[in-house]
Amino acid sequence: MLENLYTTKMSMDKEKLQARFVKIQAEPGRRAKGVGVLVFALLLAVMAGTSACIAIGTAEDYAMTDQEFSAYISQPIGAVMADLDYADENILVLHYGDGFFVLNQETRTIRHAVDLSKLNITTQPQGDVTLEVTVDKAGSHAYLSALGPREEIKSYDDYVIDLDSGQVKKGTMPADTEVFRGYSDTFAAIPDAAGWYSSRCITAGDQTYYLSAQASHVGNMELVTLHHDGSPAQHWYLFGEASIIPEEDIPDLYDKAVEYMAQEYHRVYDPYYDIQDLTLSAWKQNGNEATFFYTMTYLYYNRDPDKAAYIQEAKKGNRETYESLYKDYLALKEANCCYKVVWNGKTFDLYCDVSLKGPSVWHGPMTVDDFIAS
Repeated sequence: MLENLYTTKMSMDKEKLQARFVKIQAEPGRRAKGVGVLVFALLLAVMAGTSACIAIGTAEDYAMTDQEFSAYISQPIGAVMADLDYADENILVLHYGDGFFVLNQETRTIRHAVDLSKLNITTQPQGDVTLEVTVDKAGSHAYLSALGPREEIKSYDDYVIDLDSGQVKKGTMPADTEVFRGYSDTFAAIPDAAGWYSSRCITAGDQTYYLSAQASHVGNMELVTLHHDGSPAQHWYLFGEASIIPEEDIPDLYDKAVEYMAQEYHRVYDPYYDIQDLTLSAWKQNGNEATFFYTMTYLYYNRDPDKAAYIQEAKKGNRETYESLYKDYLALKEANCCYKVVWNGKTFDLYCDVSLKGPSVWHGPMTVDDFIAS
């Protein structure tokens, strides 16, 4: 019976509510009828005493189930990264897509996971209608609302989330609320930030926080904590294991990657090219993963351009075109690619960036052989 009560929308008008509880009264048994009459009477009393009915839900009403959470962290990260909404020494607040999270900074665990798709609110980070999340300065409540043209947002509701209990209710931010403003632009504040990172960082006390992703799925997002005293940065996965990666336990992968990539390139390209140099640059390591830029400079084994069919054809035509192709054929060539490697304890899993511009889109696991046309 209580389950039926919780599935009734308190925002229904009087007639619809009455019909809903008439159905409850129709259930077998005198006890059911009595509960239905009592509940409806109470509802009429509440509605008579207030100009608007506010729906209040428990933390469980809007919390992600295990199945929903698993599906959430498996989804790819889109064009926009997650937003960090609040941070202090106790909690971390962030939202992305349908997920709103409160995490415990000390234990590195998720305190509350709210499924925003269960609310009448937009979850869009960009466009004409977007989601705005504001946290008060005390870090006690978050206020969610839709931003955009009045006609387009009037169908959405505003919500208040109690960051301690996880309770969600409809409501707006009080006019006298002192809001949290400890944000900075991540690129300006941390010019050497690794990976694909959140557009804003938060400075609280002697630490700065920002979100980073080295891979393309939500479950790979990390919190990076920078200490102003110069001690090593800390990284911990927000989801999944949600555990700290101690700086001293992170292997130095640079030398291993240099050796691995050289072996792979010589194995694959030696039959085709005279490799002159292999250069690994822009190295950025985060835990057991690293991204870098790789350049191969090479020459053709055949040093007689006139033996190449396309140059023989050009020789029959325009002289300038022929000479240009002839010179280019003898020149030192470059092949460039952006890679990511993930150390699995024995060797690397290799990924390449297949995006033309913008955030990296990683293809893999793969091998260098995949670049050779069959």
